[in-house]
Amino acid sequence: LDGAQASDWISALEAEFESLPNIRVMRRTTVFGVYDHGIYGAVEGVSDHLPEANGRVRQTLWRITAKRAVLAAGATERPIAFADNDRPGIMLAGAMRAYANRWAACPSETIAVFTNNDDGHRTARDLAAKDVKIAAVIDVRPDAKARGDY
Repeated sequence: LDGAQASDWISALEAEFESLPNIRVMRRTTVFGVYDHGIYGAVEGVSDHLPEANGRVRQTLWRITAKRAVLAAGATERPIAFADNDRPGIMLAGAMRAYANRWAACPSETIAVFTNNDDGHRTARDLAAKDVKIAAVIDVRPDAKARGDY
């Protein structure tokens, strides 16, 4: 990322991709199959996310043939397996951050964040900004560095 913030780097990369004539960025598209000879099946949401379609098709089915492709599948946050991990107040960090940022709600005045990536630190920073006391950030990565007080 050359020292840039991830969001700035992504914005610059998106702008570069969109300016190239041989690249088509398909944001509202789900690839459902990868087949021989570089063929992909995909469905693009055209108007299914809008309150009114106004005569537009809902979705377009694409058969894509590509010499090269970047398939960016994203990431999934996984819960930690331990006894009673379904009790009230125990939740995934992304959900807790969403509750705090969207609705100013938090399950406790004091929390601990367990993480194996930078996203847990973002959660701690966002919650601290909402006056939630951060008891601990437990980062299990072997090369994790202390991030300071939250």
